[in-house]
Amino acid sequence: MKTVLLLIITMTIAMANLYSQNYKMVNVIQAREIIKENINSEDFYIIDARRESEYLEGHIPNAIHIDPLISGSLDKLSKFDTSGNYLIYCRTRNRIVVLFNIMYRNGFENIILMTDGWLAWKAAGYEVEITGAGNSQQP
Repeated sequence: MKTVLLLIITMTIAMANLYSQNYKMVNVIQAREIIKENINSEDFYIIDARRESEYLEGHIPNAIHIDPLISGSLDKLSKFDTSGNYLIYCRTRNRIVVLFNIMYRNGFENIILMTDGWLAWKAAGYEVEITGAGNSQQP
């Protein structure tokens, strides 16, 4: 048991070091500031990793919907420049981990994970955009 635990800790530290140059984690307040600072940047993208129904009910303004659990949705990633800057979020935290791993394996270099999630964004009273069914934004 000790050996397995030690192995898991060692792998976690190694993965954290490997990923550390490619991402940072921010809370909802920091995410809002990053969005404000980069809103007019052509290489800054906000990606909503929630289910499509959740995205259509409301999302961060200008967010692009990519559900990492639907392979067709992941095709959108091929349209992005891997050297761009990406802020990704989901409802809580689960899907951003999945999306981050996919993006990392595909060579994306600058990923920001909003760890507080959509629920914290709404609770903070920040701006929300609602997109009608079938009108989700494309890159």
